[in-house]
Amino acid sequence: MADPNQQKPTLLLLSLDPVTTAKFDDPKFVFYRQAKQMLLERAHVKRATSLDGALKYLNHNRPDGILVADDNVMVEAGSKELLGRIIAFAQYGGTVVFGFRFSYGWTEDDPAVNRFWQESWGVPWEMGNDLRGDFNTPIHLNTFALTTHAPGSNCLDCEDNMAQLLPQYKVSQPSCLNVPKENCWYFDHWDRPESDMTPECDPNLVQDEYDAIVAMSRVGDGYVGFIGDEDCDPGSSLVMLRMFNLQPKQQPAMEDV
Repeated sequence: MADPNQQKPTLLLLSLDPVTTAKFDDPKFVFYRQAKQMLLERAHVKRATSLDGALKYLNHNRPDGILVADDNVMVEAGSKELLGRIIAFAQYGGTVVFGFRFSYGWTEDDPAVNRFWQESWGVPWEMGNDLRGDFNTPIHLNTFALTTHAPGSNCLDCEDNMAQLLPQYKVSQPSCLNVPKENCWYFDHWDRPESDMTPECDPNLVQDEYDAIVAMSRVGDGYVGFIGDEDCDPGSSLVMLRMFNLQPKQQPAMEDV
């Protein structure tokens, strides 16, 4: 019998802040536990909780994707080498996604955030609106980006993958400004065209740039993604799976011999 695990990709989870690691391991953080379970069902997950551990792993392995769960890769002393390795990984065809607590310490008009995106990653993004405290802010799916500029968007099942994403859900986190339409996966309600304020997703956005809560862009031959949702809403977990182009959970099936 074929081992289904052989088909699983490998993801490197960078959880460098002890608070982040505790959230993944503490049962009371339900959304974190659910997100971890969704990943483990679809990928081999290798977790690094220190800079040295992450560099040691990358010295001997090339994962299929890297998930950065906090901003220690930006702010921790000695993190420059690791960040350079992560950027090179994306430029040479890998997928890097920043999510979970990555945007936790951000403040509006933070120049460090702008330098991170613009100078380190070469994308025009910058620190946007801070929605923390507003738990009634819906964000809306941009189907244009998902069908034309996402990993695997030219595959036959891309519509099925997109259908798994929520048309809208609510977050209370910072966003990124100056995100081109083709890179904006979810945008907040303030940026919806006045002629279309319905809750349904709008596949034909008329603006060129958006205030994005979820974004993904080409970087060299690979991708960089951002999910501005520290609370890890189930909607964001679905986004994470789509960014890594992970297949839906396969139900066990009987094999004829």
